[in-house]
Amino acid sequence: MEVLRITNLSKTFDGVRAVDGLSFGVEEGAITALIGPNGSGKTVTFNLITGFYRPTGGEICFKDTNITRLAPHKIFNLGIGRTFQNIRLFPQMTVLENILLGLKYNSGESLLAAIFRTPSMLREEKENMQKAIALLKTVGMENKRDEMAENLSYGQRRLVEIARTLGTDSEFYLLDEPMSGIFPNMIPQLLSIIKQLRSSGKTVLFIEHNMKVVMDVSDRVVVLNHGKMIAAGTPAEIQANEAVLDAYMGKRRMRAS
Repeated sequence: MEVLRITNLSKTFDGVRAVDGLSFGVEEGAITALIGPNGSGKTVTFNLITGFYRPTGGEICFKDTNITRLAPHKIFNLGIGRTFQNIRLFPQMTVLENILLGLKYNSGESLLAAIFRTPSMLREEKENMQKAIALLKTVGMENKRDEMAENLSYGQRRLVEIARTLGTDSEFYLLDEPMSGIFPNMIPQLLSIIKQLRSSGKTVLFIEHNMKVVMDVSDRVVVLNHGKMIAAGTPAEIQANEAVLDAYMGKRRMRAS
């Protein structure tokens, strides 16, 4: 069953079509990779799905809801969480504080609970603190919990952003280049996290340039070029697809011939 369906989606910037008549679906409980050369429209597609861009045309449906023109916070509330290509942490806050910001505070959303520090709110604060520390441990960043986010390396900031996104407990995760800037020894751990999301019934759509990662973890791969889908299938099918090989290696293939 498809949890997300994109139909004839388009986005134009100053007359240039960044996404051009794109249609594909994402199966519930599966890991789907969205790949393509730089400038092929991958991150624009993510921004359209999550409401940060309004499409020029087409439709996006999440489960039974048309989300094409919903605001980002409404799309998030439906159960869609994401990371960003350009990392979005609060630099003047600690790593732990950045994680806590992504967690839900049902009691704390009540004004009275916040003013009077009710037992339920205090209990929830303690539970969220434990959850935040566990999330940092999951991505190997628990020893940096009190570090200011601005002092982290690029790869460390990426790990914190992934942990914060996992803390939203969404149904559907969009991960934009999750392996970017990560030390190679952390890649197996992140792959394990993504596989665990699938095992728990979550759905993952991710953008990635590391083809070994894509082929190792994906159930299905969707390939874009110039804003259009040029192929979709299993990793094995994509590896043998001539259109994909041309998109990634066209000039080298031409020179070789």
